Amino acid sequence: MTGKKRNIKKARAICDLYATDKHTIESCCESEGVPYATFYCWVTPCRKGYVQDIQELYKKACEERQENRKRSIEERKLSIGEKALVALEKKIEGWTWQETTQENGKATKIVDKFQVPDTASIIFSLTNAFEDDFKNRQNTDITTKGKPIVDKIEIEIVKQKNTEHGNT
Repeated sequence: MTGKKRNIKKARAICDLYATDKHTIESCCESEGVPYATFYCWVTPCRKGYVQDIQELYKKACEERQENRKRSIEERKLSIGEKALVALEKKIEGWTWQETTQENGKATKIVDKFQVPDTASIIFSLTNAFEDDFKNRQNTDITTKGKPIVDKIEIEIVKQKNTEHGNT
């Protein structure tokens, strides 16, 4: 096998490993016994040792790496979302478990216990799933048209002062 074919074979292995998005390009080069500086020369035009085929392999590997990264992020989001939904469902419905008490290393009593549903989780679910029917909001409508709010006691005090001074 000629040197160029051997280099392309090593570069293909480096690029395939790099495309998985689990390794840096430096660690991929190291795993194939190729110094990173040499690989850099292979893929960089205007460098001694530049090989267009290797550059194309590297570009393709970079594109695959980006796609794998996007796919991985989406998969993690789905996984987290599924786990959150399962946990929320469990909190909404409540769950049972068995509790065992032991004496001298032997089980003496097994008790079935039930965790009651979590009210906050129920409210959260209803307000997000059925926004129009279940609104967790308080509306306070006070219109004073720019005047300060006064209560009856203040009004009585003002009336008393006005009558004392002769104002009606």
